[in-house]
Amino acid sequence: MSIFQTDCSLPAEGTRFVESPDVRGTLDILWSCLSVLLLCTWSIQHLPIPHQCQPRSVRQQLNNFFVQLGIKLRWMLVTLIAPELLCGVAAEEWLTACKAARTISGGATNDKVDWTSSHGFFAQMGGFRLRFCNLEAQEPRGISDTNDETALEKYQIAAPSQEPLLNQLSFPHANSWSRESSTNGSQRDLLPISISIAVQKKSFKSISWDLDIMSKRHAKLSASFGDSDWSPDATNGAIIEQMMQQHQSDPKARNVALTAMRMTTDVWTMSLDQIRLAQKHGIIESLPSMSKEDLNAISNSDGLAKALAVCQVLWLIIQMISRAASSLAVCQLEVATGAFAITTFLTYMFLWQKPQGVTRPIYLEAARRPTVAEAWELAQCGLEETSSLLYRARSWRQSRAHLKARAFSNTIMLACATALGAVHCAAWDFEFPGRVEMWAWRGCALGSTILPLFLLAWHELYLRFAFTKHIVFSIVILVGFVLYGFTRLFIMIEMFRCLFYLPVDAFITTWTINLPGIS
Repeated sequence: MSIFQTDCSLPAEGTRFVESPDVRGTLDILWSCLSVLLLCTWSIQHLPIPHQCQPRSVRQQLNNFFVQLGIKLRWMLVTLIAPELLCGVAAEEWLTACKAARTISGGATNDKVDWTSSHGFFAQMGGFRLRFCNLEAQEPRGISDTNDETALEKYQIAAPSQEPLLNQLSFPHANSWSRESSTNGSQRDLLPISISIAVQKKSFKSISWDLDIMSKRHAKLSASFGDSDWSPDATNGAIIEQMMQQHQSDPKARNVALTAMRMTTDVWTMSLDQIRLAQKHGIIESLPSMSKEDLNAISNSDGLAKALAVCQVLWLIIQMISRAASSLAVCQLEVATGAFAITTFLTYMFLWQKPQGVTRPIYLEAARRPTVAEAWELAQCGLEETSSLLYRARSWRQSRAHLKARAFSNTIMLACATALGAVHCAAWDFEFPGRVEMWAWRGCALGSTILPLFLLAWHELYLRFAFTKHIVFSIVILVGFVLYGFTRLFIMIEMFRCLFYLPVDAFITTWTINLPGIS
């Protein structure tokens, strides 16, 4: 590979101003594009509130730091590879936040808070948490058998007479822990007296199994990161177990299984719908009094990073326009970076009202525990799991009803993918290392433009007419996404490879070299 060394003569003595050189190097192009990618992927992150803990040692502090850094780097990678996916997720979050805010505003009585989409976003981040810790003194302990039976009826708890449903439902983490019997003395000592009697009489196996899973998870988190803000709760575990037993034949039971597992603790992360229901049933005395200004006060939005990202993107776009106007070559990497920036700005629009960088939740104190019926109602509108890399994706083979619920975000995601592919078509007549790579780029650019449109049409036709079996629909969707992923992968590799095969005029600068920018 030949390397050209630039050699400019020095100005004469007494020169007071020296203009920028009229050439740019390969690394100038690379750094200017990478700066856009890195700034956009960093500043666009609106992550959930982290796990609440109190580190006691340096090791625990380091664990917390590296875990949070790893989450940010992981989402940077996802954004770089598939910015349209993040845009679809942002669209769904925005729609859900707006709906939740309207719902709680309509049901609020004597409430002076102006509920906005920011409150909905804050709830999705895990910002509102309900604590049952202060109810421990109210639990029945050391009373007669008759009173214990009455205490069981207080929350509509009845000892199960069949194999626990929670054993049958597929929890993502269930296989990670052992399922030990609940009748051992050490576990029984942790239960209130009323629940202990039920354990002795009917063997409350799956309550212990739930508490065992959450206890081990709690112990693991506490050992690695410090004391957690939650712990397993035997009474809530009994309520949730009875709830799942009563609804074992309900099709919704499997969908709420993970939410039900989290409800066996003494701290619940609440959605706005759950907060409204809790206030309606008297589980909390009043809605949280938190204005939008209060949310802005606890948001640690990185304004400098956003400003730098916007300035760098504008600098890149102006540079590309000026080069095209001067009939100078633009490289494939610059085109791909511009396409990425467009998708990122659309994501910014959806997340504009979302708090950023919030590290502490707002705790609500429970006035009482829910009954079994109320717990079922609350479980159906709980927050979905957001810790996985795919972010809320339950399965690639989702039900037709679930697809309808996500039609808006799916449409936005596929529309962004189409726009992303269409921008890459701007490099149709650019110079490539060879004709094979030129035609491969053209094919992948067309494929990444047309495939999302096909998938969107296929998706809409299926939702409207259900013209084929669900398994056939799912296979076509899966194959389409695999092909789309291949086209994106080729474009990502080729845009860096072409950086070393640029025409000579690609290194000539324009007047934009004098504008402030990172290069």
